[in-house]
Amino acid sequence: MPNLRDELEISRCPHCGIDKPSMIYSAQFESDRHYGGNKRAWRTYYCRSCGGAVLASAPHVGGVIFSMYPSGTKETFDFQYLPQTVAEDFKEALSCYSEGCYNAFAAMARRTVQSISADLGAKGSDKVLGQLKDLKEMAQIDDETFEVLKQIVVGGHDGAHPHLPPLSVERAGVLLEMMKDVLYQLFVRKARVQEAITLRNKPKTE
Repeated sequence: MPNLRDELEISRCPHCGIDKPSMIYSAQFESDRHYGGNKRAWRTYYCRSCGGAVLASAPHVGGVIFSMYPSGTKETFDFQYLPQTVAEDFKEALSCYSEGCYNAFAAMARRTVQSISADLGAKGSDKVLGQLKDLKEMAQIDDETFEVLKQIVVGGHDGAHPHLPPLSVERAGVLLEMMKDVLYQLFVRKARVQEAITLRNKPKTE
């Protein structure tokens, strides 16, 4: 965690997602328990890019921050091209990831793949696995990580997925990008190409 100073040093704005945002101090107050213990210094900061605010607290000004609100960037996706059930499951998966609940994210990623397979029919899982194998080569993902992620997204059983391997922050990040890419290749890219063809073939009016 960074320190409570005049500028908040964080990697991404939790509101707009810009890298290394300029987060400027705007207000300060202090708090403690009714008997004077557990004193904390609080500062609010705003992002110069989007104006979004962040509240941070530390034992004192200049001290190491031990809490921030909001604490992380909300992950998003272009859901308009996804089937409803796939979109609903992936939205929940992204919520879990954004909150740092990586094992819950893994379970919802697995459920998203089940929804993809149901939408695409009997060959749905094969198509997902094919995309994952392509991504493994392009992104140079090591064999161990790939086997863990493959087990999560195309193996195992239904239900609450208690068998799924726990995810580290790093592997959760890899899984997130793989899921986004699979969804883009299977749904978004095809829909956008079709839109472009339809627009090109639309009769021109005088």
